[in-house]
This record gives sequence, C-alpha cells and structure tokens, in this order.
Amino acid sequence: MPFLPVFADIRGTIGKILKIGIGGMQLKSEATRLAARNLTDSDYTPMAVGVPTASEDATPYAMVQQRAVLLSGGFNGAAPVFVTFGGTYLMCHTTGGIYTAGMVYLVNPTETGADPIVFYPGLLAATAVGFVGTYSFNTDDMYMLMVATPPYVWDVRGGPIGTADHKVLSEAGDPSAGYLNDKMDATIFQVQVGPSLDLEIGLVTSGQQYSVLMEDPGGTPVFAQLHQEMVLPAFSIAAFAKTAPNAGTLLYRRGDTVTGITSAEVYISGPPVAAVIVDTFGGSVDGGDIDPGAWTTVAPFAVGSLAGSIKRNGSDYGADPTMTATLTAAGMTVQGASFTMQWTRDMWWGVGAAGFSTQVQIEGLAGTELSPTRAPRAILVSPTNEKVYFAYPAALGFSTFTLSGFPAAFNAPSMVVMVVNGVTSTYYLYESTNLLTGVNLNFLVA
Repeated sequence: MPFLPVFADIRGTIGKILKIGIGGMQLKSEATRLAARNLTDSDYTPMAVGVPTASEDATPYAMVQQRAVLLSGGFNGAAPVFVTFGGTYLMCHTTGGIYTAGMVYLVNPTETGADPIVFYPGLLAATAVGFVGTYSFNTDDMYMLMVATPPYVWDVRGGPIGTADHKVLSEAGDPSAGYLNDKMDATIFQVQVGPSLDLEIGLVTSGQQYSVLMEDPGGTPVFAQLHQEMVLPAFSIAAFAKTAPNAGTLLYRRGDTVTGITSAEVYISGPPVAAVIVDTFGGSVDGGDIDPGAWTTVAPFAVGSLAGSIKRNGSDYGADPTMTATLTAAGMTVQGASFTMQWTRDMWWGVGAAGFSTQVQIEGLAGTELSPTRAPRAILVSPTNEKVYFAYPAALGFSTFTLSGFPAAFNAPSMVVMVVNGVTSTYYLYESTNLLTGVNLNFLVA
C-alpha cells in the first residue's frame, strides 16, 4: 500500500500554485490578487484583492467602509495642515508634495500625513464646510451641483462646451439649470464646494395644512400659510398721461406746433421689466405735418419723453388729425394704455347787423369755442333787433335750430373761406331769417 502523508497545516509556497487535494481547486498568486483556479488552470475567481481595478475583483472592507465620505474641508498640497483633522477626510485643492489636486485623503490619527482613497463607481462625497479651489473632475464620473447660494454650491467657474465625457447635473449656473450636460470639455474646473441645504429646508415646517415655502422677513426659507394680504395685486398700468407742455392738454388747434411732450406712468405691482411708447397717427394729413420722432423711456419706466416737435394741419374736409401714444409694459403680464392728442378747429356764434359774410365779422362774434363737434349744443344770445349767427367748419355738415322747443328760422348757410392759425378751412355761416330781440334766447343746434 502506498504511503499517503496527511498534513495538519500547509505553510510556505509551492511555485505559484497551491493544489488542494486530488483533482481539487488550486490557489494561485495573480499579482495583487489571490485567485481560486480550476484544475486545468483555465479559469479563476478572485478571492482577495488589494486595490480593485477589474469588474470581477472583490472589494476590500476598507472600500465598502468608504462608500460615503464626509469631507471636512480642503487643503493645499504644498503646505498641508492636518491638525485637528485626524481620522477625517479632506480634499486636496492645490497639487504639491505627495498630494494631488482633486483627490480625497484620509488624515492619519497622528495628524502628520494623509493617505489617498481610491475613486471608484458609487463613491458619495458630501461636504461639511465650504472651501474653494481648483478640482479635477474625473472622466465618466457624475457630479451633482446643488443649491444656488454660496457657500452651498458646486459652482462651475469655467469650461467651454466640447466633447469630453463629464456629466454635470446642475440646479444653477453653467450649464443651464435642471439639465444633464454630457459635453463639458475641460477636465479642470474652478469650483466652490459647500454643504447641501436640502435637508435643512425640509426640516423648516410649520405643521399647518396647505403651508408653502417662502422667505421670512429675515430672508430665511420657511414653510407657512399664505394669507390674502401677502398676495400682490396683478401687474397693471394705473395711469398713463401727458404731463407737458400745457400739462395734460390733449386738444390743440390745427396748425399748432407742440414741442417737448412728456408723459407719466404709474403701475400696480410694478415697475415693469420693460416698457415702450409708440406713436400712431390718425385723421387727415397735410403737406405741412411734422413727425416728432421716437419716444424715450428708461427704467423704472415712470417717465416718457418725446424730444421732437409735432404739427398737424389736416385737410379741409378731412377728419381731425390725431396722434395716439401707446404704452406697452411687461411685468408678470403685458399691459397697455394710451392717450390721444387731437388737432381741431374753432367755431363762433353771436349777434350782429344783417349781412355778415367775412372772416373778420365772424371772428368778431362774442361766442367762440375750439371744438371737434358742432351739435348738439346750446347758443345763448341777447339780440336787440339783430341777426343771430353761427359759424363752423363745413366738414361737420348741416345744422337745424330750435328755440324753446319750436323750429327757428335760419337762412341756408353761406360758405366763407377762412385762414386760421395758418390753416385754410371752409366754414358754413348760418344767419337767422329775421331780426330778433330778446334776453338770453337759448337756441339748440342739432
């Protein structure tokens, strides 16, 4: 019978392979790994590894322990300060000595140095305090940029758009808020790092139903109920009016030149973020009309000005010329308002001898008004064996007259060409058929 030795313990090495039993597994040294091999040495399974680099490698306990790392601060590799940081994690922000920017280090208990930890998929690093420096982003890693107020932010300071594989999910700054950007080109970014406020905000609750997140008077985010008095009224234009020249006057005589027009704007829940004033022209036109140019208005859009002059003559039988200034203002909504200036003509009435037919006689009548309308109106006169006259632009049409509710006899109108304020107009001149006498005779024009 052959002799079969039995060993209680096997120690030492036998080449690179230690065979366990007859036809059993083999243990083999694989550089940094210890592998369990099959009988033919054609396949293996890693059993232990110092630093895992392959997907099938086993993960040491130390790395499992370091999956969630709390960064207690940053340090300059050229002049590291580890006092009071023993047993904590720090990030190197400036390369120097044996330390590399962008790496996370575990400070040894004696606070005399620090050892790097390996970056691997699934590593989560959070910050306890804010610190500033230059950090290297690893290719194919993902960085979460949270909260928009320093020092509570990974704030990307630079990096052109390109083709690298850095993936940055951002709530603020560059790239655009809320979007995943996989085209960040540089591997070095200037960043500012600080703790997230997400959990802190979540804890500021009121315990009241239908509470919403808002800022208190000190600027701290809190949850509280919203009350009606807290709600601002909707954005609107409370007033838009001409202020100069002639204050708020909007009615002018045809041929008048108006210079230095200004306006005032008042808003509810304003000021707006933008506002413009634009002119539009209506009515009839004439070769002597003058365009005033464009309005000027600047933030907070409370005053508008029109530096140029405007003149409107209109045509004899055409509608009165107008200029409408329209304000368009953008707040939470877009609102509009306007005012209109009008250039019109005079009318006259009164008493006199029979046979009036000239501009001088018409302009000598006691009653006069600058008005765009002829009727209905009352003419109050006190003739003494005199005729009653009423003159107005022929473009306004024919008139009828009553006195104390009864028809009053007037001749068919004569036509008189008049030049008033440099503008030529044709007027109708009505003359009563009879000589009249009375006090405060009230004629109604229709």
